[in-house]
Amino acid sequence: EPGLAAISRSYNDKGKLRDQIVVDDIRKLNRFFGLSSTDGGRRVVIVDAADDMNTSAANALLKMLEEPPARAIILLISHRPSGLLPTIRSRCRTLRLGTLDPDQMAQALAQSGVDIQGDPAALAALSGGSVGGALSLSLMGGLAMYGELVALLDTMPRLDRARALKLAEAAAARGAEEKLSLLFTLVDLLMLRLARTGALGRPPETAAAQNEAAVLT
Repeated sequence: EPGLAAISRSYNDKGKLRDQIVVDDIRKLNRFFGLSSTDGGRRVVIVDAADDMNTSAANALLKMLEEPPARAIILLISHRPSGLLPTIRSRCRTLRLGTLDPDQMAQALAQSGVDIQGDPAALAALSGGSVGGALSLSLMGGLAMYGELVALLDTMPRLDRARALKLAEAAAARGAEEKLSLLFTLVDLLMLRLARTGALGRPPETAAAQNEAAVLT
């Protein structure tokens, strides 16, 4: 899409992904805004994530925000807005995005056109309300994998080693790199949910329950 520019961490001269968005990444926008629009429409810039900008990049972006180009929309995705320059925050309108509850997740998955396998409520809970995460879980059998991890945990302290090895070997097979990555993610998630259950004395609430509690309070 010629009217859209996405800014994220770029690769250096050695082909390695930088750990920051640098000033040259932001300066590319000068050329983008300088190009004539073929349809007279708006230009949209997405900086993902604005938290990754170093000081020079943040100051370069600030100059654009102080004198924004005509018919331009600049979207800054931030996971920690308090870490952005106060002068940047003061020139932006804040739009807070929450996770999707099970009903919203079911609607989003229905619109994806993908044959979804699994309960939308469970997918919403394990994906943290992320549609992309829920799709990955569905397509790669994430719910069944998580269920197997829970079943293995239930065999503790005498771990069912044969069952554990079968799960590990399936994820470590040639060409199953994505499943292996998903397995590690689900192990981390299971440990996190266990820790929260131990700390709170109850299982983690779903997004829907949290939203309902927020409304009631």
